[in-house]
Amino acid sequence: METSDKKEKNFLHSITFKILIVVPLIFFLMIPQLMLMNLVSEREYRNADVIQEIYQKWGNEQIINGPVLVIPFKEKESMLEKRPMSLSHPIGIIQALTAHFCPISVK
Repeated sequence: METSDKKEKNFLHSITFKILIVVPLIFFLMIPQLMLMNLVSEREYRNADVIQEIYQKWGNEQIINGPVLVIPFKEKESMLEKRPMSLSHPIGIIQALTAHFCPISVK
């Protein structure tokens, strides 16, 4: 009798018994976590769907810009033209450009 009690106590304190108890508990406790993950992903999908539906009914995003100051200017870019007799003659290229300035804040 003593040996069976001793074997039973040894089994209850063994690593095998602990593993046999812990592994099913882990899987059992993963069920609520998976349910919550499913709920969160469903709500994220629904959120994106509702936002898209609102955009379709009320129009897409609107961007409000303030006044823009456009200033045309010319820029001269000089290049050296190489000639066979090693004489250099500067040639200027004039480009028509525009500068755009926006206000920092619109009131």
